[in-house]
Amino acid sequence: LPRSADQLMQIVKGRLHNTGGPGLINSPFEDTAVQLASRKVAAVSGDARRVLELCRRGAELAEARVRKQEKELEREKENMHNGQGAMDADFFGARNVTRPEKKRSNAVDIKDIQTAQREMFQTPHMHLLEAASRHERIFLAALVMELRRSGLSDACITNVMRTHEQLCRQFDEPLPPAGAAAAIACRLASIRLLLADPGRKRSAQRVSLNVPRDDVVYALKQRENNAAKAAAAAMKEKGLKTGAVSKEEFA
Repeated sequence: LPRSADQLMQIVKGRLHNTGGPGLINSPFEDTAVQLASRKVAAVSGDARRVLELCRRGAELAEARVRKQEKELEREKENMHNGQGAMDADFFGARNVTRPEKKRSNAVDIKDIQTAQREMFQTPHMHLLEAASRHERIFLAALVMELRRSGLSDACITNVMRTHEQLCRQFDEPLPPAGAAAAIACRLASIRLLLADPGRKRSAQRVSLNVPRDDVVYALKQRENNAAKAAAAAMKEKGLKTGAVSKEEFA
């Protein structure tokens, strides 16, 4: 069952208290990192396995970062011991000596979780999902709804298209042309986002997702959020222009 952000936080903290537990590296986590991971997953699916996967990858990134910092510190100490650091400063000039980055803690922090999230959601099929047409995205949303409703791994294309049309009416979208279901399914199957029965089965054709369901939900939400932000920015810019004209008129 989908879980809230608070429930996911408790799951992660419980796993950490059990010395890492199975499937999660035993690394210290900052509270803000756990909160971010829990909120991100709760907004998409609320799947506890997903948040543990995200935290596990964040822990791997943190460990790699710490090892890199330790090696750089050892190299710096060795250079200073050999006088190389002073020679470099004299040769290149003080203004050209780069200052080291501010040292981050050894714990898994927000930046580690953000990097892990980008890795998880920047796979090739995510780019295909983001590039899908309007009706292809609605079809995918309808398919996800049908799979959730039935609890099965595939759905009849007739039921998916019925839900597709309901979504179009609900959100004032133009209805797809007659017979578009097979074409949409064929297109999505050709780029390996769907698995579909041969088209000759027509109304009896069954379709299923060929990518993780959570990724589909995330991509659809992300696309809508980006569109909303772009619309808000356009409205703001239009308002600023309108305000500028008004000032000129009253000048």
